[in-house]
Order: sequence, then C-alpha cells, then structure tokens
Amino acid sequence: MRASAVFATLAALATAAPASAQAPAVPAAAPVASSDAVKVLMDQATYWMSQNQPDQAQRALERLLRLEPRNPDALALLAQLQAGRGDRAGAQSSMALLRQVRPDDPHLAAIEQTLRAGAIDPSGLAEARQLASEGRAAEAVARYQQLFRGSPPPGPLAVEYYQTLAATPGGWDPAREALGQLAGSAQDRRAQLAYAELLTYRAPTRADGIARLAELAQNSAVSAAATKAWRQALEWLPVDTPSIPAYQAYLDRHSDDAIAQRLQAAHNPPRTPADEAAQRRSAGFAALNAGRLAEAEAAFRAVLEVNPQDSDALGGLGLVRLRQGRTDEARELLGRAIAADPASKARWEQALAGANVGEEYARARTMIQRGQYGPAEQLLRSIIARGGDVAGAQAMLADAQARGGDLPGAEASYRAALERQPGNADLLVGLAQVLTRQGRDAEAEAVLARAEGAGNRSAVARLRGSAAPARRHAGRPDAEGGATARGRRSRSVRSLDQA
Repeated sequence: MRASAVFATLAALATAAPASAQAPAVPAAAPVASSDAVKVLMDQATYWMSQNQPDQAQRALERLLRLEPRNPDALALLAQLQAGRGDRAGAQSSMALLRQVRPDDPHLAAIEQTLRAGAIDPSGLAEARQLASEGRAAEAVARYQQLFRGSPPPGPLAVEYYQTLAATPGGWDPAREALGQLAGSAQDRRAQLAYAELLTYRAPTRADGIARLAELAQNSAVSAAATKAWRQALEWLPVDTPSIPAYQAYLDRHSDDAIAQRLQAAHNPPRTPADEAAQRRSAGFAALNAGRLAEAEAAFRAVLEVNPQDSDALGGLGLVRLRQGRTDEARELLGRAIAADPASKARWEQALAGANVGEEYARARTMIQRGQYGPAEQLLRSIIARGGDVAGAQAMLADAQARGGDLPGAEASYRAALERQPGNADLLVGLAQVLTRQGRDAEAEAVLARAEGAGNRSAVARLRGSAAPARRHAGRPDAEGGATARGRRSRSVRSLDQA
C-alpha cells in the first residue's frame, strides 16, 4: 500500500503544470507530502545528474518542489542546474526562495559564481568531453579552464572536470581534495560516487574507496554505478589475507563466482615455486643454525637449481662455507648474493660477522615476496632496534613499505638508511622511485642525479624510462587490472607500484 501511494503521488505530479520561472514567495506551510515520494524524486534527480541528463534531472526536481516547495536541497540543486545551463532568471528565482528557506546554504556562493561566469559554450564543452574520452586529459583540462574563464568549475560540471583533472600529471591529489569537498554534501551522490571511485585507483586509498562504494551501492540513485565500480575495485586487490573482509562484504550481497574464487584463494593460497623456495631457504637456515651443515647446503643448493640468482640462498650457502672454514668460497658466494640483490649488501657484510642474521633477513624477504608487508616490517624493525650496522634492514624496510603503498614511510626509511650510507646508489634510486610515485618529480630528479654520480647509471636509466609513461598517465590505478580515472589501464604506474 505504501509503494502504491508513492507512485500515485508521482503519477499525479507527472501531469501537473510546469513550475513558474518567476521568483515565488515562500508559500504557507504545504500539506505534508509523502517523504517516500520526495526521496524517490531526489534520487531520480541525482541519478540523471550522474548520467549528464540535466533536462531529466530538472524535471524530477520541479516535480519534487510541487510536492515540497520549501525543500532546500532540491532548490539548491535546481539553482545549480539552471545556472550551469545559462538560465539566469530561473536560477535567480530558485536562489531567492532558497535564501528565504535556508539563508546560509553552502551552495549559494558557488551558484552566484557560476552566474557571474555566464553560460558555458555547448560546443566548447562537447570538445572538452571528447578530448577526455580520447584520453587526452591535459588538453581536456585546458579546454575546460578556457570555458570557465579562470573561475572554479560550475556545480553541474565540477565532477566531470575533477575526474578529468585526476588523470593529468600531478592532478590526482588536487582532484581528490576537491571531490572530497563536493562529496561532503549529503545530497550530491554523483560527487560521492566519483570521489569513491577515484580513491580506488590507488593502493593507499583503495580500501577507503571500496568501503564508500559499498555504502553507496545501497542508494537507489547510484546503486548500479556504485556496484559496478565496487566490483571492479575488488579485482585490483591482491589475493591475500587482508583482502578477505572486502571480498566477503561483496559476497554477502551478491552472488559472484569470480569473487568467490578470489575469496577461496585468499583463504587457501596455492603453493607456488616461490613458496617452495621459501620453505627450503627456511629449512636451510634452520639446519645452519642447528649446525647441520650438509643438510643446510643441500637445501640452499635445491633453491639455486631453480633460481641461480636467489640472493638469500647464495648468502646462506656462503654462511655454510664460512662455518666450514672455506673463506674464499664464502666471499665469492656472498659477493654473488650482493650482486643478485644490491639492497642486501649491508646484510651480507654483517653476515660475515655472524650467521644467525641470515635467517631473519630471509624470513623478511619471503614475507615481502608473499605480500605480508606488515609482519615483514615488524621483523625488520626488530632487527633495526638491536642496533649495529642496520642500513640493510632499513633498505629492506623501505622496500616493504613502498610495495605496501606506505610511500611517506618508505621515504623516511630510505632517508634513514642514507644517513648511514649517503653515497649508496641503490638507496638513492629507491628513494627517487618513491618520490616519483608521490608526484615529486623535481626532488626525484635531484636524487637520481646523485645516484648517477654514485655510479648506478643503468638503474637510473631504467627508472627514468618507467617514470616517463607513469607521469603521462597519472591518476590511474597501480594494481593489476587497474584503470585510469576514466576507466583505462596504466602499465607504467603499475610497474612503479610493484617494483
């Protein structure tokens, strides 16, 4: 009965005369309208706004205002639409009523600014949208800004402008901030959806974006789009234990075989060659610490048969040779371990003075390889806390933090390691990569120049080569399967994030 009453109310409104464009006086208290009907119409207006259908959105708002003429949210949205379309008289009429109903409405200033800027050229707007759809984000942003004549984007165009800005070099952070402010409006579902989607495009904010999309998926105005974006973002998560709650939350509402498979895999990760190698390395170090040198040697050799450049196995075998008194072979093996993983240099230099540290570093490396960044960070911090020559642990900690998306933490760890070894070219390259991923290109270039001067020219060239396409596609996701702010992939950004 309740739903029937709502639809009867809406049907009656559909045949009513259109609202007047003249500024009406605030009417006397109208009969209490169906709150359900008001909500349905507001959701309709929000939906049509998200679909760039201003005519449909305006019709829904006008119908709502015939039900509830004093609704401030509807008046504000209608005034924004009218101002953006150059309907000065209509916008001023809606604003006059809005000022009487809610004088301090936060949208008034933006609407007035849009009116001062004047109507947007339709052909110019179409050109900007075409450039954005072709992936030419920087050109599209420039065209939008010409249309706005130096003013902030008008309300109806703000979301699409900031979505495009996010795809430009250095544009992701300002777009995120602006969309976050727009999303603060309880009624601006389009901005809330765009903001949540944008957050899913980068690993550090992905969990927040997914949580927001899950909530928006329950709102009828944006349910379909939010659910689609939510489902896509789940594919960008690593299939590991921390992703289990996100997979389960989606499956609680939707039947999805692919997500169910990811959930099962996260609960029961298949054993991979890396897992086998990790098990053998651990067995090798356990045997080494127990004094079973032949058993340790066999374990390390088994790893090296699969991967002759496994740094931990090379180093472990070097420790075996140290215990056996075969110093020359030990030095050769430890040198190969350092060459295979330059970040391990401090670790294996320290290993020459004691064998036990090798197992801890191997455990940390295995954790990092399996995506267990939190446990790896805890173990590495315990090594650092014991003091001594911990530059290697700091370098590995920085690597774990960078892989896990904690770029400020990785930067701090690299700088701490560089305080001990200021000329370490590998540490400088790692720091430059982290700075590049934060959009701090000038600082990264200065650090790369130091690394080049320290002799690591090949690594510098590789980083510069991978950073260039990343800068061209800023704003795209950094996980496997990601897409730009407009839904496209970016392999270069992903390679930096997973380096």
